[in-house]
Amino acid sequence: MRLACGVLIAAAGWSPALPSAADVTLVYGEAPDTGERPQPTHQIHIQGSRVSIANAADKRLLIYDHGSRRATIVDHATKRRSDFDTDGVRRLAAQFLDSQRQMLDQIEKRMESLPKDERDKLRETVDMLQLANRNPEKLAAPVFRHEETGKKETFLGMEGVEAMLLRGDKPEALTLLATREVTKIGEEEFGALMGLQTHLESLARGLPADMQSWLGPQGMLSGDGRLALRILTDGDPALGGSRRMELLRLDHGKVEKGWFEVPEDYPALRLDEFVLPPVIPSKSENNSEK
Repeated sequence: MRLACGVLIAAAGWSPALPSAADVTLVYGEAPDTGERPQPTHQIHIQGSRVSIANAADKRLLIYDHGSRRATIVDHATKRRSDFDTDGVRRLAAQFLDSQRQMLDQIEKRMESLPKDERDKLRETVDMLQLANRNPEKLAAPVFRHEETGKKETFLGMEGVEAMLLRGDKPEALTLLATREVTKIGEEEFGALMGLQTHLESLARGLPADMQSWLGPQGMLSGDGRLALRILTDGDPALGGSRRMELLRLDHGKVEKGWFEVPEDYPALRLDEFVLPPVIPSKSENNSEK
């Protein structure tokens, strides 16, 4: 029927107007899973080939330009910026490994004073962490995949497909996924979002294997390019328990261009310098310079 209508319109000399690209705003919430909807924690704006991710906790933005394949972190509070690139991520990983090494050495010293049964309980975990820290190249990179459960659910007016996120064969999270067509996000805009995830995954490949999950494919898009409407992780109660990440709002209203601007007058720092808190001179230091 739809094809027949198209033929009639063409025969009559009509040319149906193609839908114009529409901006996209996705608002997500993440919190411990209590069964209730979480409060907004971050939002994603998409305009053409550009993506901006804002964290509700601070004034930092991750801005990605799919045309140039460049990701930049902008901190409007401290008026600084930094490229989110391979070199910076590797420097951060090296700093993390060094800090972890120092922490493990301290734990080893404290274990010497513990009773034998308590030392034995900790030994396996500490040895595993020491192996990952001292010889990260010996660990295999995690492999993630989604496996559908056969269930469907209508969520915010969109039909989602339930799928288990597996790390190897181990369940990591229960997700609800929707295709681009279901979300009504334009091809260019969805392509930019996928480009950002590909960029993050490429950065992850330069990390030690046990750190690759920091930036890997367990994010807002599945490996086959479906948007996560909800992610329920089954976490260790001792580490905070299960968590819920949920899409709270999706709209196609106009997005201000300021979300995608990288101020050129902000000092550009290396990523490892950027993540450290800026040093503010004390009053005594200021007075001594005068």
